[in-house]
Amino acid sequence: MSLPTIHPCDEWVLQQARNATMWLDDIGVKATGLIRDRDTKFTTRFDVIWKSEGAKVHKTPVRSPMANSFAECYIGKIKSEYLNLFYCFSLDHLDYINREWLKYYHNQRPHQGIDINNNVLDVDFKPTDQGEVKREQRLAESFRGTTATLRSSLNTIIRKSPLPVQTERRIHRALIA
Repeated sequence: MSLPTIHPCDEWVLQQARNATMWLDDIGVKATGLIRDRDTKFTTRFDVIWKSEGAKVHKTPVRSPMANSFAECYIGKIKSEYLNLFYCFSLDHLDYINREWLKYYHNQRPHQGIDINNNVLDVDFKPTDQGEVKREQRLAESFRGTTATLRSSLNTIIRKSPLPVQTERRIHRALIA
């Protein structure tokens, strides 16, 4: 996952495409197709990068979010499961939150689908019907409580986040006010 940016432009998107093609090469996956919307940041040069890798680029129809329903569903999950629950104080903080959620999403969260038996992707996962149920605290799970719990949770998240000291002090003052 790439670092977030406040102002994505066509050059930034091109670099993301280059990074993605190198990553796919590293893991031995060949891209055969790419579905993209008609945002002006996706220039002809963006398409050329993917075509040079052998992928066929498909543009979605104008004003048709359901034409790329997998991406729209994933973005909806990101928003509802964690982004709507946090105030990000810096791009580093946003990056930390994104990476923590992606670790959970790819390794521990059950996925839906036909014939995947609701499996998770962690290879060491062993289902059992014995023993006690243990709950691991993750980013957004503690945001379902009272204001005191919310303050405590924010303090915990801020301590784990790579925030500058001045930002931490301002947040702490706001929380105890």
